[in-house]
Amino acid sequence: MTLEERRAYDRARYHANPEKRSARQWKAANAERNRARDRLWRLANREKERERLRRWKAANLDKVHAERASRRGATRTEKIDPVTIYNRDNGRCHICRRQVSAARFHLDHLVPLSRGGTHTEDNVSIAHPRCNLRRGPGRLPAQLRLI
Repeated sequence: MTLEERRAYDRARYHANPEKRSARQWKAANAERNRARDRLWRLANREKERERLRRWKAANLDKVHAERASRRGATRTEKIDPVTIYNRDNGRCHICRRQVSAARFHLDHLVPLSRGGTHTEDNVSIAHPRCNLRRGPGRLPAQLRLI
């Protein structure tokens, strides 16, 4: 089917079905049918769906991070630039006070998200991956050194 044939077919279908002209109204009226159709397509095309989701996540990192933070209990989130935090902290780990590699560091929440902290620039600091992972979320005195 050529592009012109497809357009003619779509125009004819559009004029023959006035109840489907408003896509929003039609989607609302057929929500369950659309969900079932989408579910079947995703089951039949798992690899395509994974690839689509991977591309979306890569293009929307700020949304992905905000969603993760909100799932962990953060009440306030904002987009954080890791390089800005690294420069602000002069490249020093807030736990051991030694220099951190600019290529490999973690952003650590001073007040953990699990304890009601926010995902904002004033609540994060840089740390060595080892220091951050070894300490875990529970030791508040080590984290509150900078506050």
